[in-house]
Amino acid sequence: MRLSLIIFFTFFSLTISSQKIDNNSDLVVFDLEKVFSEEQKKTLGVKIKKLKEDKSKKIVFVSTPSIGNFKSLKEYSIYLMELFEEKSKQNMVIILMSKKMGEIRITTSEIAKLELSDKSCDEIIQNIIIPKFKEDKIFYGIISGVDEIIKKWN
Repeated sequence: MRLSLIIFFTFFSLTISSQKIDNNSDLVVFDLEKVFSEEQKKTLGVKIKKLKEDKSKKIVFVSTPSIGNFKSLKEYSIYLMELFEEKSKQNMVIILMSKKMGEIRITTSEIAKLELSDKSCDEIIQNIIIPKFKEDKIFYGIISGVDEIIKKWN
């Protein structure tokens, strides 16, 4: 099992790091946990890309069934932010979710943190996303969370 997780995260890291992650990238939804249908992924991707067209801001959504050798979802989200920022220093938010683990986190780049505080991100999770999750409406929770991030971020 442990070997499987190491292989999975090595593959995931190589997959993300081998892609061009910059302002011209079309990669904004990484549904590794297969939480969403193809149509839902497309809808989420279009909503997120619209923000990128309007501003120099980027949101990336990642779902994952586990965090491998990382100690927490927070630690894993910081790793992902560093991985994305390594490719391009930008105004960026990562929404990292694990349905299997029952956790979600919003991580901001240093630039984004100037407009979108950790407190704001926690409020979005607690007041917008989690209530939808409790109704088993995961997609609507994420879409509503993205809408609120965009609203607070503009």
